[in-house]
Amino acid sequence: MSKTKKIKLRAECLHDVHSLMAKLSHSEYRVISKMLPDVEVVITSSQSIESIKEILKTIPDSHVMIETIALQKNYTGERIR
Repeated sequence: MSKTKKIKLRAECLHDVHSLMAKLSHSEYRVISKMLPDVEVVITSSQSIESIKEILKTIPDSHVMIETIALQKNYTGERIR
C-alpha cells in the first residue's frame, strides 16, 4: 500500500465533500475552513491525486474539487483548469 499523504481541496459545499468521501475507502478528512458556501478540506489518503480525480469525475458538479485538488504543501486554492 502507498504511503499516506495529505491532500487539500476546495468544494462548493459540504455535500460535495460527503459525496467524495463516500467513494474514497480508507481515507479520512477534516474540514478546515467554511468560506460559505465553499469549504476547504484536508484528506489523508494513500490514493494518488490522479485516482481521486478519476473518482471526482463520477460525482456530479465536482468541478471545483477537480480544479483545486493538490498536495497540502502545494495547495493554493486557485482553480486550475
